[in-house]
Amino acid sequence: MTDNADYRLYLEVQFEQLHEKLDEIKEQVTKTNGRVTELEKCHAGKRLDKLEEELRDVGFFARHPKMFVGLIVVLVVLALVGGLGNVISKFI
Repeated sequence: MTDNADYRLYLEVQFEQLHEKLDEIKEQVTKTNGRVTELEKCHAGKRLDKLEEELRDVGFFARHPKMFVGLIVVLVVLALVGGLGNVISKFI
């Protein structure tokens, strides 16, 4: 059966169609990969900028721990004064 010329011609046509389809798929995959790579670069850049900004905020208090503790003390004192003000106003 493999010696039949018609069968060989049939197989050649089928393989040619298969190669054309594979070439189309390869083109589409290449385009898609390029788009995905661009999106990943863009998204990674935005994430990196956001992360650097958060790190700067944390780094400020890491470099100035006394200021951080002082801020917490002031906030606690203000909360206590506000609470005492409410208690005193109820008795007056």
